[in-house]
Order: sequence, then structure tokens, then C-alpha cells
Amino acid sequence: VIGREFTFELLAAIAPLDEHTLQQRLRDLTTAELVHQRGFFPRARFTFKHALVQDTAYGSLLRAARAQWHRRIAEVLNTQFPRIAETDPALLAHHYTEAGEAIPAIGYWERAGLQAQERSAHHEAINHFRNGLELVETLEPSEQREAMEFRFQIPLGVSLLTTKGYAAPEVGPVFERAHELGRKLAAPGEQFFIQWGIWAWRVVREELQLCIKMADEVQRLIEPLGDEGLQTEALFIPALTAFYLGDFQQSRSCCEKGFALFDQQKAEQYARHTGQNVGVTMQCYWALSLWHLGYPDQALRRSEQAIEMARIAKHPFSLAYALCHHSWLNHNVGRSAEVRRVADEGVAISTEQGFPFWLAEALLHLGFSHLLDRQPNESLETLNRGLGVFNATGAKLSLCHFYAVTADAHRQAGSIDQADRYIDDSIQASATNGNAFFLAEIHRIRGEIKLAAGNPKAAEACFQQSLEVARSQQARSWELRTTI
Repeated sequence: VIGREFTFELLAAIAPLDEHTLQQRLRDLTTAELVHQRGFFPRARFTFKHALVQDTAYGSLLRAARAQWHRRIAEVLNTQFPRIAETDPALLAHHYTEAGEAIPAIGYWERAGLQAQERSAHHEAINHFRNGLELVETLEPSEQREAMEFRFQIPLGVSLLTTKGYAAPEVGPVFERAHELGRKLAAPGEQFFIQWGIWAWRVVREELQLCIKMADEVQRLIEPLGDEGLQTEALFIPALTAFYLGDFQQSRSCCEKGFALFDQQKAEQYARHTGQNVGVTMQCYWALSLWHLGYPDQALRRSEQAIEMARIAKHPFSLAYALCHHSWLNHNVGRSAEVRRVADEGVAISTEQGFPFWLAEALLHLGFSHLLDRQPNESLETLNRGLGVFNATGAKLSLCHFYAVTADAHRQAGSIDQADRYIDDSIQASATNGNAFFLAEIHRIRGEIKLAAGNPKAAEACFQQSLEVARSQQARSWELRTTI
């Protein structure tokens, strides 16, 4: 009942034996090689040598007796070992759960989940939050039950989008349920983070027009609060959305306004509710907008500052975010070695931490680096791996970008029919959801494909389309590339 590992101090506090007798019984178990002892009494720690031994002993107890012991252990931990209760709330949550004490167990599962989030242990956090929610469902319907359920929804949503990807099917319903409960339970700040979660889910599913409307609604929500930290978070919504719609000036303007209000302490505090540091993410899109508008040196400096900020904050998800955007920017600049170096780090951290969305992006950028080095076959192999991981997350954002680069790889490999198919898919993906940030480059790549097919007249028409789009977006970098 006490667990596979336990201390003599805890056992002495709950066992109905005097200290001398208890020590002798433990020595007998050690001699029989059933438990292993570390240290000396009264500071000794014990571990069952085989889990099967513990399981057999546990199974020999009647259900009622087990529950009583779990309750006794939880109460002793709570009253006599407050440090354990503080540092290992999951342990108390477990004992209260097995004791049938749902209310205290729910509170400790919540604390355990939040504590795991602080360590970026999001898979562990999800398990704790779900354990708590399962207990909430056993309660009779009431306002108290709804309040308990509500407290789990936002942090669960954050951990899910981190570990499953922003657009994963299970992410949206969690934030939608939070929104439903939050109509009567959420404070304005909580309502903002619920809306942020819904926006993050929808924008990566490339529902861009809806996301623009959400940006206006969120701004109205937080204006009365006078919280500059929330205003920074809110301005990131139109900054990112406008970027993908091809409005680079608007994206840059929102980033400049947001960063002028930026406060590092608040950003770290609010990252608990979004999963990412807004100072990092905002600088990423500031950098990309600057590049499109024709300021590559400023863009690179801003992107490097985003990586540095993520490292200082020691926030793995934000670091993966910054690395992937930096490798993307370096692909635009044409620095293949830097793309590969940064993407390799992105693959490493995303694999280690379990960030499937950023793993997909990093693999795609590795494919970009091979293409810059005129290695189309290696590029296609890596791009296909990246697209497989990307599609598994439910994401659609930037598919037009990835399809276009894949088309260019097929062109370099001499597979013109495949190149045509992918560039058509790219144009369709851009048109379907209004993602226009790469549209000028899509038309330029299509022109290159037409040239490779021996059709210079059609190629010239594509280049003209590219120039028209680039000029309409003030995208001087794309305009220069196509003009050359």
C-alpha cells in the first residue's frame, strides 16, 4: 500500500508497532531478500526487490482494508510530512484516490499536473490532469464539480498542444469545453487564455479568416484590464495571422507594438497558459516579416535574439519554436549550413522533449538545406519524412509552402510531372485557406518548372504573376528574387 519505495520514518508513523519491533520485522524482510535497505535507522529507506512481491502482498488485502491504509498514509503525509506533500503531490493524489477520497485527490492531481508542467514534463502532466478529471466525473453534478473540472481544462489543453501539436484533434475540444464552462466561471484573464487556445488550434488548422475575427474579439476582451502583458499576448494573434495572409506590414506593426509592451516576468508567467514565451514567438514573426519586407540583416538579428531569449528562459518548447523559425529564415536567405545546423538542434530537442509539431518542421527544414546544396534526392527523402510527421499532427498551416519546396526538389531531380503535381497542390492549398505568405514564391517556382519543361512563354507569365503578388504585399525580397 505504501508503495514500492518507502522510508522507515513514514512506515513508523503509520504502522501499529513499536519502533524496535518494526525494525526487527524490516531486518527479517531484508534477510529474506524481499526488500533492499539503504542507509541506517531511523533514516533508512527500503525498496521491494521485485514488484511482484509488492503486488502479491497488496492483492492479499481486502478492498476495505486497502482503502483504510491508503487513507491513513495520505493523512500522515499531509500532516506529518508536509515537504513530501509539497514536492510530490502525485503521491498524495494516488493515496487519496485509492482511499476513495475524491475531493482531496482532485486537488492533489491538479497540483501534480501543474508541477509537472513547470518542469516541462507535459506527458506526465497530461496523465495527472486526466486522473483528476476522471475523479471529477464521479461526483454528482453541481457548481462545485463544474468549478473543479474547469481548473483542469486550460492546463490540459496547453500540455496537449505541446505534446500532440497545436492542431491535434484532441486539443480543440478541451479548449471548447473550457470556453463552455468559462462563460460563468472564468475571470477575464482566463477567458483570454481560453480564446488563445482556440485560436492556436484553429490557426494551425489554417482557418485564417476566422482567426482574424478572433483577433478583434480578443482585443476587446482584454482592453478593460489594462494589463500590458496580456496586450502583448493578444497582439501576437494578429501578428501571426496577418503574416500567413501575406500582410507583412501589418504583422511587423503588431510585433513592434507588442514588443514595446513586453515584460519578461509576465511573459514567463503567461507561458504557463500558452505553452510558449511570447517574447520569443513574437520576435520570430517580426524577423520573418522583416525579411519579406526587404530587411534581411535586421531579420537575422531579431531571430538570433529570439533563440537567445528562449535559452535564457530555459523553456524547451519556446527554444524549439525559435530554432525552427531561424532555420526557416536562413533557408530564405540561402545559408544551407546554418539551416542544417539549427534544424539538427531542432530535431534533437523535439525528439528528446516529445514535440511532434516542431520535429516535423525541423525535418522539413533539413530537407530545405539539402535542396540549397543541390541534393534533390536527399531533400525529397527528408521532406517526405517531415510531411509524414506534420500530417500526423493534424496541421495544415504552410502546406502550400512545403508542397512548393517539394515541387522544386522534384524539378531539380528532373521529375517534371511530379513537380507539376506538387506545385498544383501548393496553389490549391494556398487558395483554399487564403495562406498567401509564400504565394509569390509559388508562382516563381512554377515558372522554373515551366522553363524546365521547355515552355518559356508560360514561365514568363508565372514570373509576372509572382511579381504582381510580391509588389502587392510589399514583399521586396520575393520581388528581387523573381526579378533576377
